[in-house]
Amino acid sequence: MSSLPVAAVLPELLSALQHAPQVLLNAPTGAGKSTWLPLQILAEGNIAGRIILLEPRRLAARNVAQRLAELLGEKPGETVGFRMRAETCVGPQTRLEVVTEGILTRMIQRDPELTGVGLVILDEFHERSLQAYVCARGISSRDTLAIEQWSRDEKNANVIVYQAEGNPYEAGTWGTSELLNDTTQSDILDMGYSFFPVQFADGEYRVAVCDYSEAWLYSYTHLGALAVAFVVYSCIAIGFTRRLTRRVTRLSEAVGAAGALNQTIPVVGTDELARLAASVNTMRDTILERTRNEQTAWQANSDLITAMSHDIRNPLTSLIGYLDLLEMSQDRLPEDLRSYVLASRDKAYQLKDLTGEMFRYFLVFSRGEQETHPEPYDAQILCAQLLGECAAELRSRGFEVNLLLLGTPCTVTTDVQMLKRVTDNLLSNIEKYADPAARLTILAERENGRLHVCFANRARHELARVESNHIGLRTCEAILQLLGGQFFTHRVGDDFSAEFILPVTPPDAET
Repeated sequence: MSSLPVAAVLPELLSALQHAPQVLLNAPTGAGKSTWLPLQILAEGNIAGRIILLEPRRLAARNVAQRLAELLGEKPGETVGFRMRAETCVGPQTRLEVVTEGILTRMIQRDPELTGVGLVILDEFHERSLQAYVCARGISSRDTLAIEQWSRDEKNANVIVYQAEGNPYEAGTWGTSELLNDTTQSDILDMGYSFFPVQFADGEYRVAVCDYSEAWLYSYTHLGALAVAFVVYSCIAIGFTRRLTRRVTRLSEAVGAAGALNQTIPVVGTDELARLAASVNTMRDTILERTRNEQTAWQANSDLITAMSHDIRNPLTSLIGYLDLLEMSQDRLPEDLRSYVLASRDKAYQLKDLTGEMFRYFLVFSRGEQETHPEPYDAQILCAQLLGECAAELRSRGFEVNLLLLGTPCTVTTDVQMLKRVTDNLLSNIEKYADPAARLTILAERENGRLHVCFANRARHELARVESNHIGLRTCEAILQLLGGQFFTHRVGDDFSAEFILPVTPPDAET
């Protein structure tokens, strides 16, 4: 049962409709008289025939019909329809019609018995307001000021009062009305007027009332017509100007297609557009030439660094060998030279490590190395191989390793050779900076659809040989970016950890 106020009297109302020819329902605005009650009467009222719902204004009739149809999950013209001057929306299945006063008047004129109509609901009509106004004030048909006041109070209503023999009143003036003398009642109805009798203090008079509340609708209609005209004019103007802009469009498309620098823009004619296309082609050739020069220079740098790495490492290896021999025979050296030998040996090792790391860092960022070859791998097997090798190498160097391998099966798509460079860099970093006396943890786990691999160790308080330059860590970060992953480092006091993350391949993509 609805919570609307009118729902409380629905059973009593339905009973009254079965036993009385006329039923009067008095309820406040918003009680559901227009938008809820008609549907309940239609469904439960046991009405034989159609139901006619009267609304005095066309806009109100259209809106009420639309709302009633929406409540039924339909469109107007099915179970619920509407009829008004110059607009009809009913169908063969329509059982509830919302009509205006003019339509209802014509229906009664054509068929006073309203054949096929089981119930007429007068939802709202003007004579209620005018009749109540006249009775409450004892107004006569000649009291033009009072009638005019009612018309002003209604704001959008115009009233005509007349007797059967003529002598009408219209718009505050008694006299001969051309409207009534030159037109029939049907014509007046077509103009939006509604006829009904009103009992004045000096007798009963015929009254015609016109509601101008929809005048704004016609104003907006005119504005809409102007808007449509503007759109049509704009379309015509665009049609004429399109010929002028067509070449610009083709030029723009050609420039977009040439964005990859592999296509020349066709030059047609000798006008400004042709000169623009030629200029773009010239710019393209310049960019291509500059790109080729950059590639040549890059290749030359790559060859140079490779040669320098080889040339530097060979004498460094010899120098380290000589310094190692001196260290082994340091007891034969003077005391003041021993410290210099040890310092030179450590600096030589440092220079060798730095040279190797710089070479690896260059390779990662070289254009040739940026081409990865990812393939799907079983993450459990991959982690067991890579991390197992790291753990075995660290144990052989005196580290205590706690290896925690991946327990959840999943698949990662990666380049194993690039990933091994990451683990080699982390292994080298641990050998240089980790404290062998503290336990080292290597952990692999799956979390939030990603593979996490973490190396955690404790850093040494004193570094015997190599100062940190972070090139190896930056190399790891660069490789993980190429692989579509992430690389993080954390340090709290002496506790250091390095973690890399790889996305897990979705199950539906593994095939």
